[in-house]
Amino acid sequence: MRKNFYSILLTAALGLFGMNAWAQDYEISTAQEFIDFAEAVNGGETTANAVLTDDIDLNGIDWTPIGNATNVYTGTFDGGGFTISNFSLSTTSDNSGLFGKIGSGAVVKNFTIEGSITSNNHQYVGGVVGCSDGAVTISNIHSKVDITCSKSRHGGVLGYQSNTGTININNCTYSGTLTVTGNVSGNFGGIVGLTQNSASAVVNITNCLFDGEIDDGTGANAGGIVGYSNKTKVTIKDCLSIGTITATKPGQFIGQLNASNSKWAGNNYYVDGSLIGQPGSGVTMSGTAPEKVTDAQLASGEICFLLNESVSGGENWFQTLMDDNYPFPFSGGAHDPVYANGSFNCDGVTPKEGSTVVYSNTNSSTVDPHTFADGFCSVCGAFDATYMTANADGIFEIGTPAQLKWFAVYVNQVDPAAGAILTANIDLSSIEWTPIGKGASYSGTFDGKNFTISNFNYVGSGDYNGLFGKVVDATIKNFSISGTLACAGTGSGVVGWSEGAMVSNIHSALTIEATDGTLHHAAGIVGDARNGGTTGGTTVDRCSFSGTMTVNAASNDCFGGIVGYTNEYCLIKNCINYGTITYENPAGYVAGIIGYVNNASCYGSHNCLNVGQVVYNGEGDATYGGAIVGRLRGNTPALWGDSYYLAGSAANASGENSIPTNYEVTAAQLASGEVAAKLAPYIRQNIGTDATPVLDPTHNVVAEITAAGYATLYVPDADVIVPAGVTAFTGEIDGKWLKLTEVESTIPAKTAVVLKGAEGLYEFAVDIEEVIPDGALKINDDEEDGSNALVKGWAAPVANNDLKGADTDIEADGKHVLAKPGDEPIGFYKAKSGTTIKAGKAYLEVPDGSSVKGFIFVFGDEDPTGISTIDNGQLTIDNEIYNLAGQRIQKMQKGINIVNGKKVMF
Repeated sequence: MRKNFYSILLTAALGLFGMNAWAQDYEISTAQEFIDFAEAVNGGETTANAVLTDDIDLNGIDWTPIGNATNVYTGTFDGGGFTISNFSLSTTSDNSGLFGKIGSGAVVKNFTIEGSITSNNHQYVGGVVGCSDGAVTISNIHSKVDITCSKSRHGGVLGYQSNTGTININNCTYSGTLTVTGNVSGNFGGIVGLTQNSASAVVNITNCLFDGEIDDGTGANAGGIVGYSNKTKVTIKDCLSIGTITATKPGQFIGQLNASNSKWAGNNYYVDGSLIGQPGSGVTMSGTAPEKVTDAQLASGEICFLLNESVSGGENWFQTLMDDNYPFPFSGGAHDPVYANGSFNCDGVTPKEGSTVVYSNTNSSTVDPHTFADGFCSVCGAFDATYMTANADGIFEIGTPAQLKWFAVYVNQVDPAAGAILTANIDLSSIEWTPIGKGASYSGTFDGKNFTISNFNYVGSGDYNGLFGKVVDATIKNFSISGTLACAGTGSGVVGWSEGAMVSNIHSALTIEATDGTLHHAAGIVGDARNGGTTGGTTVDRCSFSGTMTVNAASNDCFGGIVGYTNEYCLIKNCINYGTITYENPAGYVAGIIGYVNNASCYGSHNCLNVGQVVYNGEGDATYGGAIVGRLRGNTPALWGDSYYLAGSAANASGENSIPTNYEVTAAQLASGEVAAKLAPYIRQNIGTDATPVLDPTHNVVAEITAAGYATLYVPDADVIVPAGVTAFTGEIDGKWLKLTEVESTIPAKTAVVLKGAEGLYEFAVDIEEVIPDGALKINDDEEDGSNALVKGWAAPVANNDLKGADTDIEADGKHVLAKPGDEPIGFYKAKSGTTIKAGKAYLEVPDGSSVKGFIFVFGDEDPTGISTIDNGQLTIDNEIYNLAGQRIQKMQKGINIVNGKKVMF
């Protein structure tokens, strides 16, 4: 047995580093070398790789399986296209076959095996692999092993799949005979005997052929592809089952099915028999069921052509016509590719009128050229990948419905990370939509530049439905959308399914409906926000839903105005639900902001508002309906921020558990501007005109000045005009002083200020420069952070301003915030640990090493000119003022004053 150089070195090193310090590579050309390899694996070299370099004849050898329950094989075994003949195994334990037990990472491929197995009262036996545990690949293996058994769970290729992980079985065949003796309960399959144990496991079976025989006359659950699928999701695609099955519950594809998430993935064919012998109660298999075909169709080459996805000369199925009565999922020089010959339309599949299709092993077809228009062939719909060209920054500029449709297909077929911007409003009324990210997860940046997508109409099936299907690490922002969305499956919304994405400034007026009882995790913005991507969770910021969602009685899952479901970190901030959600199932998880939170670590809602209606129209009492959150499984209130809801908009703030920072408010409070002041700066209101706060960046920022006469303000995305009765100041730290400078007329964007005025609510109007004819505002790009402002070209932030502003809620530890503690005067004081600075507020960061514990205002002629300091450790503030003669005075006078023992010039 030949080993490469590093394998030889390994032998000497095993005593130092352990048996599995490195994987070995074996080249096997004889039966003895094959036996040695099996012994090495069973002795602990479980990650060893091997390749056959010749045919192997095992005549006279009673085989010991490679891998067992103690030493599970996880390496790669490549048969090199050779044949293992005269294989003989008489089982003495469970987990038996050429390989006994393989685990995650194992790859077994590329060989033919001929021989027999006698299984005496043992289970988990396969012609190739007895048992798989974890994510494995079994491919291009042709089993001609005759199996005789007296116990269940046997398969021509794999006996038993257990536990989690994805198993891929492709281009495999079974043409042996599996004979069951005695009265056995069943679970025998041509490809796999039994799949079970985990609903999260997946077994994908593709391009496989059963042309053997299963005789289970006294038992049950025998299938040409799978004997019994219990819990594990099985998908079957491009398979052919034409063998003979004798059983109490036979199925030409599956003997018994008890896994409701399994599906026909398309393009499967059979002769005789039934598709599924015995489905479990209420269990169906989604997708297009296999098609029954005739022997004549098999012999002609037609089915070979169809199994290759209607591609002439396809690379998965082969058949030498006149010699082979049916196709095989391998060539090896023994079988030839099949071509559909004739005159075809430009799709290469549809015959031209009057043309007859003849299948042959040579190619003599003629195909019309495509006629491309707007990125697609006008005859067959083929995609033209050259239709659009990205700009110098690598971004596609989209200004027409056809371009948006083309971009969706481009993402799904060519580049899932492609970036795009809208350059005009888009009317999709004439477009048949395919979600961006339906074929491949979208990971790019899509910037709508505040344009509108209208007349979006999509009827979805399967998972991941919406304008976007599944997105991972994507940025999607800045547009409005209206239309209809009717779906089944999991994940429906503007974004159906999101992992690690940033979704911001999207305004949805969609009408969302369940097409049947299988709708899961739907919302006005993001249907399903899962843990994943590089950042883990999704952030939804400044989004609104003003449409309707109607959920029928058969749907009892997770539905929300903003987010339907999250299983991990998800942050929803500055969002408003105006929409109406109607549901009929009392067990539904439904709310104005988020339907179901399935983890205590969720960051939840911050600065959100629900004024829409959550309406239950079913029988009995609903359990999990709420204005802010429907079901809150796990509860960490400290992670949630302040949110508000209109009284009567839902039965409760939360359908389960409670968050103390979800506040009920009245319509009068909403109209007054009181709530808008609490939700500023992104949520705004024109008091007297807007009945509720709005996410309209052209409306006024509302700020509240308390009875103390002061407040702070920070508007990150607009210049705002100082209203009458208010004076705004920036501040500059000078030693232990913060010198205040009045801001004249307009506060520039990103400028933190102190406000002084009488107690009350004040509206700071957005300084708008231009409104273009379509109603959108002129867009100004902020190159620093890539955001957009819908206002005039920003003035530069004021120089020498040591006041800082919070774009979002931040921790206040170590910072100085405006406060009036107890009887002390109002000023900037060091914040208490664990407190939060709200978005839109200003604060101070005192230089490291400073002894300043807080700042208070100093007045002169009723106007502030500076702030005096409180040294660290000074717990009370002596606010007395003296002149140079030592006389106490009521207020500062022109000249030098003594304040808190310091000379102050006024």
